[in-house]
Amino acid sequence: MRSPHFLWYFLLKPFATNGFPFYSQKILNWIITSAATALIIFQSPFSILALVAICSSWFLSFEYSVVARNYGIGLLGLFLLLGSWSLPKNSLKRRIQYFTAWPLLCFSSVHFLSWIPGLLFLEFTNEKSNLKTKKQLLCLIWPAFLFTLS
Repeated sequence: MRSPHFLWYFLLKPFATNGFPFYSQKILNWIITSAATALIIFQSPFSILALVAICSSWFLSFEYSVVARNYGIGLLGLFLLLGSWSLPKNSLKRRIQYFTAWPLLCFSSVHFLSWIPGLLFLEFTNEKSNLKTKKQLLCLIWPAFLFTLS
């Protein structure tokens, strides 16, 4: 599949081939955006007022969850990555969040794929980063390069 939102189609494939109703797409998207919202609520350093404003914003509550459903996967990846930066450096939870976030960002949409160079720069300059060699950085970049070349 050469679509920029490959991961969304990949997640929908089992439901479509097994004859599930169209409503299952809404349930799957609700689960993904709820997970992204939970990450905002439980791992962000914002006040209650800011959390309410972020979670009820146009993009999170309507645009990314109703209009462009594949963006919910990118938001989940973005908030997983940002949440992993606030965890202790050698914790298992940080590593799981960190290495789950990059494929979600790479294969959700072109918009989130375009954020990857900036996020990699922030990751490489972060003092809590596990990336200190060029080989480790290249291992993270290769899915983005393969995706853009296809």
